[in-house]
Amino acid sequence: MTIKLIKKSESKAELLLDGRLDTTSAPAAQDVFLKVAGQYAELSLNFTDLAYVSSAGLHLLAMAFMLLDHLWATVVPGNAWMTCVGRLAFPIFAFLIAEGYFHTKNLKKYMLRLLLCALVSEIPFNLMYAGRIFYPIHQNVLWTFLLALVLIRW
Repeated sequence: MTIKLIKKSESKAELLLDGRLDTTSAPAAQDVFLKVAGQYAELSLNFTDLAYVSSAGLHLLAMAFMLLDHLWATVVPGNAWMTCVGRLAFPIFAFLIAEGYFHTKNLKKYMLRLLLCALVSEIPFNLMYAGRIFYPIHQNVLWTFLLALVLIRW
């Protein structure tokens, strides 16, 4: 896979992805995205020449979308387009959670890892959204995904 950064102006750029976005190419694409994500006020992703996207590629896209949503909520307020794009992360992650359910060898370990991640990320999430350690009104999305796994199993 090739990734080309096309600078359109000081505040606008486009990432052009060509080839296959899969397990071997996703880490490199993630590194490039994370490097340029904060440098431009407007960053577009061009997938026109992308021939294949694996679950690793979907995971990368969902993480990029989620990063945009979180940047909008914390660092770059006022850019509503970032949260609109960021909301695409949830259905992609939900699909990957369902796929994980059907492909895991050990559901108990899968759910335990998800529970551990939910617990570890809860305090930073609360600090980001409410500025305090305990915030019972709004929880991170990993709890929703864990509940979804429980309901799928049930």
